[in-house]
Amino acid sequence: MDEAEERDDLMRLEKLMMPFVDNAALWPVGFAVFGHVALLAAIAILFAVRSGSPPGIASLAILGALTLLLGAREVRRKGRPGGIALILTLTWSGAALVAWAADRSGAF
Repeated sequence: MDEAEERDDLMRLEKLMMPFVDNAALWPVGFAVFGHVALLAAIAILFAVRSGSPPGIASLAILGALTLLLGAREVRRKGRPGGIALILTLTWSGAALVAWAADRSGAF
């Protein structure tokens, strides 16, 4: 993938994600969408940590690799972390918190 295609892909992703950050009227929708993504990531974390199975570890590794790829693309394009990095950080932080709470409470 050349640099122009990479920039176009990142701009499309920003157009998709950033309205949920910039527009206060969309914050409840963004919270619900990113909350569901965090819940799925929390399930992947619990599955990988508890079972230690290759599919569980692979799913978590794929999610982590995609996260790092998106973050690196944004930093390479802008020269600093931006909105996508913020959303990814908040999503993974929420996933870790939900996974910890589910593990401690025995809910999952």
